[in-house]
Amino acid sequence: MEPQTYDFRSPDRLSRQREQALQVVVETWARRVSTVLSTALHTIVPAKMVALGQCTYGEYLESMARPSVLGALAVENLPGGGHLQLSLGDAMGFVDRMLGGSGTGAQPERPLTEIESGVAELLLAQMVGELPFSFTVIGDLPVAMTGLESTVRFHQVARTTDPVVTVELELLVFERPVPLTVAVTLATLTPLLTSLDKMADDDGAGERAAQVRRVVTDRLGQVEVDLAVSFREVTLTSAEVFALSVGDVVPLRHRTAEPLLVSAGGTRVARATPGSHGRRLAVQIVP
Repeated sequence: MEPQTYDFRSPDRLSRQREQALQVVVETWARRVSTVLSTALHTIVPAKMVALGQCTYGEYLESMARPSVLGALAVENLPGGGHLQLSLGDAMGFVDRMLGGSGTGAQPERPLTEIESGVAELLLAQMVGELPFSFTVIGDLPVAMTGLESTVRFHQVARTTDPVVTVELELLVFERPVPLTVAVTLATLTPLLTSLDKMADDDGAGERAAQVRRVVTDRLGQVEVDLAVSFREVTLTSAEVFALSVGDVVPLRHRTAEPLLVSAGGTRVARATPGSHGRRLAVQIVP
């Protein structure tokens, strides 16, 4: 048997099975982070996982961008903790956008003001708030953000030799890639990962599969879908289109008694009649 190199400072405790389970969690979280940022920044912000692995806490700190904005993470009644990390310049850009600026261009190289810290903390807390839901596919991990820090020395969660699980997301903000990293101590995740291993070894694999199906079905039921309500389509000739000018009226040819069309993703799903609900416009689904 050929000898193999073993690094005692970074023991390999993240098995393939555990890594696959965490990958599902992270991919779910990435989609929810995309929704949070798209809403906060008023622009579409795709997010994808680019790295998932394990290293020592010291190695993670060495790789961290400086200066950074750190969200301190903790799980009640569990040891360790973690960080959600964003470079100071990227955090400044997010805050600028949320306060009415463009969010692009060079940002000032200075610490966040009290108001900026409050806005940044709110945004990071929203992203961290999506983690417990993302973990439900493998178990319960009520991770929460306990505060915002500018330096890790005020929230050092482990010794430099302790193992941590690290995740890197790539956010695409105004066509520019923005890295977002998360590190959680392995001690914090061990109870959840250990129970996951036991489930895999149990004879009740069928029940586990049924549980996964229930979780997936529940998640699908919570996916937000944009509905469009429209009149019947109008067909015009190209000459009629080019002849249009300000003030022209285009007849809809939609009878007042005819229901409107309800569609999702370009597919018609129902018909409805217009009306109101309180002070808001509304439609009622009809046969």
